Parts: sequence; C-alpha cells; structure tokens
Amino acid sequence: MNSPTSFYIDKASNTFADNLLVFGFQRLLSELCKIQGIQGNVACHDNGAYYSVALATPIVQSTPEKFPDNQPFPDTKV
Repeated sequence: MNSPTSFYIDKASNTFADNLLVFGFQRLLSELCKIQGIQGNVACHDNGAYYSVALATPIVQSTPEKFPDNQPFPDTKV
C-alpha cells in the first residue's frame, strides 16, 4: 500500500483553532520526516475552506513506531 503524500484539513470552526490544528499536524509530519532523515519535506497551503499539507516524500509505514514515547517533540522543553 502506498503512503499518502497529501492531506486535507477542513476549516471547521473558522477560528485560530483551525490554524493550531494544521500547524500541529504539519509539525508532527516534520518530526516523522526527521526520523526518516529527510529535512524540509512538508508544505502547508491555505486553500480557502481548507488547508492542504503536502509531503515531497511519503512517510514510511514503520516510521511512526520509532516515534519517542516519552516526549513527542524531542527539541521541545516542557
């Protein structure tokens, strides 16, 4: 099965929460790309009623299993 390279996120509430959702998702995909050794792979576009998030290279199915359990974003200090 091929991994998707395009994702679509509706602007459900038309508030800043929609922005937070899409940028959080973009960050998650960026972290997965880093695990794969790929940099600068995620692009986000505002398409009016929805956002599109595109990957130049798909996420390998086994990559999410390598995500750290204790802290989802290793370079973020809590």
